[in-house]
Amino acid sequence: MKKIALATMALVLMTSQYGCANPQNGYRGAKISQTTTTLSQVQLNDLLFMYEEEKVARDVYSVLAQHWNVRVFSNITQSEQRHMDAIKTILDRYGVKVNVSDGLGSFTIPELNQAYLELTQKGALSLKDALEVGVAIEKMDIADLEKRIPTASNDTKVVFQNLLDASYKHLNAFERNLANGGMGGMRQGRR
Repeated sequence: MKKIALATMALVLMTSQYGCANPQNGYRGAKISQTTTTLSQVQLNDLLFMYEEEKVARDVYSVLAQHWNVRVFSNITQSEQRHMDAIKTILDRYGVKVNVSDGLGSFTIPELNQAYLELTQKGALSLKDALEVGVAIEKMDIADLEKRIPTASNDTKVVFQNLLDASYKHLNAFERNLANGGMGGMRQGRR
């Protein structure tokens, strides 16, 4: 029994690294183990979709950060880039090329392109609308991650779970800013 416990603890220590936000090590926590398996078409499609969905979040928040100059948008824009990097690490590991341009508003999935357009338009109406866009994006991310985690490969599950945890934190940040009218994170006001 002691041998099993020690082996389990050794395995956990070998496959986990806490306290870093390096996409090579998963994302804020568990180190992604190397894999020799291949992805199913569903797993591949889910990774590519989530990469672009994280890009929607990054791009929308970037636009809203420039428009409203509210800290929550600029802070979470950086986090969304790290989310994209973490997913790209998995895609690279499997030899999958990302075919979407890194430029703002560039997507290969039509529904995500449409979402980007609608969300940036709504977010430009008022600060309240912009914060509501943040809430909507994070709720969308949470639902899509929860849907995809059960069928993900083991290394992808680690990344998706970390992204899910981050999305809940982002959701809380947007809801908190919405509750105080965005004034807590306002730098200089609307640009």
